[in-house]
Amino acid sequence: NGYRTGSEAAIVQPLSPYRRGDKPGSSPPPPPPPRRPKQPIKRPPPIVTKVQERQKVQFKHLRSPTAIEFQSLMKGAQEKKSSGKTMTVNALGLLRQWTTFKKYGKRGSPAFRDVRLSPDNLYIEYISRKKSPEESKIAISQISQIELGWKSKNFNRFAPKPSLSKACFTITYDEGTLDLVAQNKADYLLWTEGLMKVRKLFKQQPLLSFTRVQHVDLEIPTSATYVSYVQYWEADR
Repeated sequence: NGYRTGSEAAIVQPLSPYRRGDKPGSSPPPPPPPRRPKQPIKRPPPIVTKVQERQKVQFKHLRSPTAIEFQSLMKGAQEKKSSGKTMTVNALGLLRQWTTFKKYGKRGSPAFRDVRLSPDNLYIEYISRKKSPEESKIAISQISQIELGWKSKNFNRFAPKPSLSKACFTITYDEGTLDLVAQNKADYLLWTEGLMKVRKLFKQQPLLSFTRVQHVDLEIPTSATYVSYVQYWEADR
C-alpha cells in the first residue's frame, strides 16, 4: 500500500553528503565559503558651516554660573558688612560675569539668554543663536533709560504675572528694548541699580578713563544671593 509499517518506520536513513545527480564513489562537494563579516558603513563627516563653527567657539566657554558659584562669587566680592544686613560688592566685576535671564522678544516665546557687560565696559552683550555677536550687543552710549516692572510692549504680549512683576526690567536703547526677567534678587539689583551707576559713570568720565574703570560699589542685602525671585516677590505681596 506504499506506507511503512513496523520496523521499517523506525529505521532512519542517514543524510547523504552527495547532491542529487552525483555518482556514488565521487568525493563530496566542498564546504561553502565562510561568510564575510559585515563592514561598518563609512559615512562622511557632517558638513559644518562657518556660522556653526563660530557659534561652537562662541558658546564653548560661556555658561551661566550655578547658584553655588554665584554665591561664592558674591562672597569673594564682599568688602564690607554693616550689622549683617547689607554688604558692599563690586558691581562692575559682577556685571562682567555671564548671568542668565529670561528674555522677552517681539515674537515667539520667552527664552533664557546669557547677558553680561563687556570687559571694556562699553557694551551689553547677550548670546543669541540667530544673531551674530555684532547684532547681539548694545552700546552703553545708546541706553536712554532702565525701566522697572512689567510695562514694555514685549512684556505686555503676555498676561502679567504677579510673581514676576518686580523681577523684570527693560533696557531702552536707540534701536529697541531689551526686556529681561531676573532669576533672583541679587541679579535684579545688580542689573538695575548697578547698571544705572555704570551708566551714570559713563556720562561723567571721558571715554578712555571709563574703559579703565574696574570698581563700582553697590550695597545689596546679604540675603540677596540666597533668595530666588519667585520666593522673594511672592513674600512681598
